[in-house]
Amino acid sequence: MNKPASLAIKEFSEKLEECINESGLPPIVVEMIMWGYYMQIKEMAEKQTKDEEEIYRKNMEEGD
Repeated sequence: MNKPASLAIKEFSEKLEECINESGLPPIVVEMIMWGYYMQIKEMAEKQTKDEEEIYRKNMEEGD
């Protein structure tokens, strides 16, 4: 059975918070690091949306 999204999100958030707190880095440095990850994640999310849209359109065309 796959882990429910709500549980995966909760665990991810807790681990991320723990990692940040234990890093000992100043918030300004954490912000810079997180910004870099944010930009990468944003690009991946946009690609996923585009790919899913293409698959959906293709499936709709084949269904007609």
